[in-house]
Amino acid sequence: MSVEPLQFVNSLDVKKHILLIRNDPVFGKIIEFRFLKNGLIKGESGLYLTHDKPQQVIDEMIKSDIDMRVYLKNKSLKILKLPKFDEDPDGILLGIEKFIQKTLSELKSPYRIVGRIISNVSTELGMSVELVLERYLHARFDSIDGYVLCTYNQNEIPKKESLKWMDQLIKNHHAVIYANAPHKARAALL
Repeated sequence: MSVEPLQFVNSLDVKKHILLIRNDPVFGKIIEFRFLKNGLIKGESGLYLTHDKPQQVIDEMIKSDIDMRVYLKNKSLKILKLPKFDEDPDGILLGIEKFIQKTLSELKSPYRIVGRIISNVSTELGMSVELVLERYLHARFDSIDGYVLCTYNQNEIPKKESLKWMDQLIKNHHAVIYANAPHKARAALL
C-alpha cells in the first residue's frame, strides 16, 4: 500500500533505510527537510550530507520555511560537506568507511541522516560504487541507531539499464519514496 510522502515521513516510528527518488527537486527537498525536522522535534540528532556548501543547504531550508538555525546552534543538526573520497590516500572505500565511522561516532543516538556518499551517480562506475555502499549499509542496518534517507535525482541514474539500477536500489532499502510532484508522489514500505 502506498501513501503520500509527507504523510509517510510524518508516520515513521521505527528506524528505516529509505530510498528517495525525486524528479521534482523542490518537493524532494521538502521531504528531506521534513524528515530531519520530525526527528529533531523528537529529540533525535540530524545529519545532512551534501556535496555543496553547507550554507546553500541552510538557505534552501529557510526558503522552504523550515528554519533549522536553532538546531544548528545547539548542534543537534549538522550539515556536512562530503570530502572528495577519490583523493583519500587510503583509497575510496577505506576513506568512506573511516568517514562513516567517525561521523556516526559523533552523532547522538537516535539520529536521522539525509544524503548520498557518491556525488556523481550518472556514470555506471559511480552508480556501481554507490550500490556497493547501499548494500553494505543495508546489510548492517541493524547496528545503526537511526533512520537513513538516501537521495537520488531520477535524471542522474544512468539511462543504460536504468531499470536494473532502480531494482538494485529498491532491493537495498526498507521503503521507497517517489517524489515526482506533490500530487503524484507516493511512498511505500518494501
